[in-house]
Amino acid sequence: MKSIIDLIKKTYNWWKNSNWIPFLSTLFICPIFTCTYYLTLLINNYDFRRFLQEYVVGCIFILVLIICFLYLTHIVISFINKRFKRGFLEILGIIFILPFIYISLLFILFSGFLGPSEDNFANDLKIPENVPFQSPLEYIIEEDDFSVAEKNSFQNKLMSAFKDKSLNTKDYKKQIPSLENLSIKNLNLLKRYLASSSEWNLTISNKVLQARHRWQINKYPYPILHENLVVWRSSFKEDNFQYRCYLNLGNFSSYNSPKANKPRIENDFFNLYTLIPTKNYTIEIFEQNKVNQPRLTAKTFELLEEEFKKILSFNNFDEVKKLLPPYSVKIGKPDILLRKSVQGGIYNAEIWVNPKRSGYIYLKAFEITKNTQLSKNRLKMATTEYIGWSENSNEVYSSFSHFTIYEGDWDKHYLARFEVWFVPDDGSLEEKLLEKNFKIEGWMR
Repeated sequence: MKSIIDLIKKTYNWWKNSNWIPFLSTLFICPIFTCTYYLTLLINNYDFRRFLQEYVVGCIFILVLIICFLYLTHIVISFINKRFKRGFLEILGIIFILPFIYISLLFILFSGFLGPSEDNFANDLKIPENVPFQSPLEYIIEEDDFSVAEKNSFQNKLMSAFKDKSLNTKDYKKQIPSLENLSIKNLNLLKRYLASSSEWNLTISNKVLQARHRWQINKYPYPILHENLVVWRSSFKEDNFQYRCYLNLGNFSSYNSPKANKPRIENDFFNLYTLIPTKNYTIEIFEQNKVNQPRLTAKTFELLEEEFKKILSFNNFDEVKKLLPPYSVKIGKPDILLRKSVQGGIYNAEIWVNPKRSGYIYLKAFEITKNTQLSKNRLKMATTEYIGWSENSNEVYSSFSHFTIYEGDWDKHYLARFEVWFVPDDGSLEEKLLEKNFKIEGWMR
């Protein structure tokens, strides 16, 4: 131990008394950091590339900060020891180094455009004969299709807030008493309802159950990234808006900000992020609009109280099941459907299964000929969702998700096996519920 301490002291004294080592180490660490980051962009395997960028490049970045700090410390030591000439030269060294730091930061900022656009994953892959498969359904979403929702849906009632002149937007109640009672008296029933309803996406965020209100497109449940809907019809429409609603079953918020619960105007838009934490749950509502009133937020509290009050009046799930909106449960067989999304390699999944106990499902995907797992971590994260269940073998419950396959390039199709895996809440081993082959392509940067 003493020898290690002596070595550290000798190294420190050598560094402190050196005229060039602090300057040269600071000068060269930035290009080393930049080159290392660029080399990671050349790696085809997405998960391995992400690992290197997070850990290896991350450690080098920390080293950059340490060396820059030590260089500044070295300047201070020079002036303390009255070595003014060396101190002023080192200040000039900073001026010389700054352009290198600036170029490195710009390179990292735009590195997404500098890396290879193709990963060549599918170049030599061939679709095997005599293997059954389906092709994803076409992407048929048009602008404003979101406005066509089921008559009695949460979404349809929410949209009426822009035209409801009687809506109180000044001193509306920011409480949901029925939800408070449900979370205390019958939390399991609440979870099962959220998992079963096609209007809610119950998933896991930071180890907390988070229910996100899902949107409909032309009366069909449509997964949107983080269930955050942005609608800009034109710059002059009053009902342009951005909105999301989260219900966290725990004292957790996905976005902690001092601006919470403080209405503000930014770039000519009204903004309000509402955060209502309680002991058993947390409500998060974000709204941005051009009418300068929290119309969607006020309507949300009204609708959530109406929704959970109905559930509170029942004692078992068989009664609650009658309240479930369309596309929540049906009589049929387990199935997976894929639909193309905005670009090649990006898909929406519609899953129908019944695990017969509480828990969540997620997707795994494998290239058929080599059994290579596709987008392992990102696919699981994007498709994890708690799902409804019952003891009736003829019933199946729905899950809707939006994901990207990163292996491959546009118009280079190959076969992939998609598997639905179920993770029970009781801690038992996860199990595969269903698998199906699809002809897909990867997303190209």
